[in-house]
Amino acid sequence: MNDALFWNEEGIIYYKAGNMERAIENWRKAACLGNASAMFNIGTVCMRNSACSDDLIIAMEWYERAKKAGHKNADFQIAKIKRMLEADDCIISDSSPKFPNLELPYKREKLGEQSFLILFEDEEKMFCLSEFIVAVKPYHNAEEATTWENCSIRKWLNGDYFNLFDKAVSERIICKRILNLDNPQYNISGGSVTNDRVFLLSYLEVVQFLSNGNAYKTDTIDLMRIHDDDFLRKAYLKLIPIIQSSSKCEMIHDYNLIDGKPIGWWLRTPGELPSKAMRINCHGTLRTYGREVNRELVGIRPALWIKKGEL
Repeated sequence: MNDALFWNEEGIIYYKAGNMERAIENWRKAACLGNASAMFNIGTVCMRNSACSDDLIIAMEWYERAKKAGHKNADFQIAKIKRMLEADDCIISDSSPKFPNLELPYKREKLGEQSFLILFEDEEKMFCLSEFIVAVKPYHNAEEATTWENCSIRKWLNGDYFNLFDKAVSERIICKRILNLDNPQYNISGGSVTNDRVFLLSYLEVVQFLSNGNAYKTDTIDLMRIHDDDFLRKAYLKLIPIIQSSSKCEMIHDYNLIDGKPIGWWLRTPGELPSKAMRINCHGTLRTYGREVNRELVGIRPALWIKKGEL
């Protein structure tokens, strides 16, 4: 192994361990030796921790260096920063009670009281994801090893939640064969194939359908890219009236504290342990190590396949 590759991999090890200072120190050593991935990684850290436009400019400078050194994804990040600077969207604020007016590149489908984004469609059917988080619940009711097949949120989604749809909608929702992939980074089993009318997204569905510019379209995983913030993955709590009236008493926190603000949401893929599940955090970052399955303050964003037709 050459020195540049060694220092870059050392940086990734410290990054995964949460020691950002040592990670950057090692990446700087690799960058000085011309390693494009190390330059890209420093830019990613600077971008993620940006508090003002100056920080974003520093991040862009690192991406420019990575581009010159041949990194294939640097152009994508440079363009993203330029859009942020033009929009003056440099600081993420969680204090506003209003929903952002995001121009997402998806068509919307109204199903009853809920708004869904159409991630994919053909002549007969649509793959839809709830535009908003509809509830805040644990993935499972106990901190124990589980899979999507056996978790409590699957039962809720295909029971109480599914029953919120009227007959005209529910008869169009397709019972789909669902593949439950292993965690690609920690090799934790995703469990058996299931058949579901409503489900959570897998990490690969997020990578394929919820990436800025649909840049991935691949089964491969780039460690730094999947941990990068992406506005397409941000979701906001917006309880539909029937859930708010019937289920609010079951929650241990006050929804008014987070209503209208971005919060994290569960994926069905396992995390770094069988007792954890992957999630998207409040900034739109895919967290492959996940959260404990009985964690309270993570949102539910239902997905489903539905036949095309008039409501």
